Amino acid sequence: SYGNSSEEIETPKKTTPFDDLNKKVEELGGQLDASDWKYISVKKKDDPDVELAHVDSYPQGGTKKTIFIDDLWVDSAIRGNGLASLLMRTFEQLASENGFKKVRLFASGPGDLVKFYEDRGYKREAPKSTIMIKELSSTS
Repeated sequence: SYGNSSEEIETPKKTTPFDDLNKKVEELGGQLDASDWKYISVKKKDDPDVELAHVDSYPQGGTKKTIFIDDLWVDSAIRGNGLASLLMRTFEQLASENGFKKVRLFASGPGDLVKFYEDRGYKREAPKSTIMIKELSSTS
């Protein structure tokens, strides 16, 4: 016998980028504010006036095809724990769900940001350019 037919098989719940982001934010003692998906903010849970991280964007060119990330920032005290990657993944999913086909950004700032974005599927818009672009799939 392969088991009792009255046993229920529990299927694992599929997690979303939001679930993963919320979990990470809670681990860091923060709270997520995504009331406007184009500006996702992580604030300190015990002091909501203090921002720990954010991603800020705007539609580019007046179309719903491309959205430009103006700023992705994580406080230096909490960098290196995957929060930036989770912010990006969540943002990309929301952009796709809102009809955007591409994300563009400038990879400028501390460290090797070009490599950070390339590792997440972004490509240079031109050789040696720090403008990066990513085509979004419907399941980004």
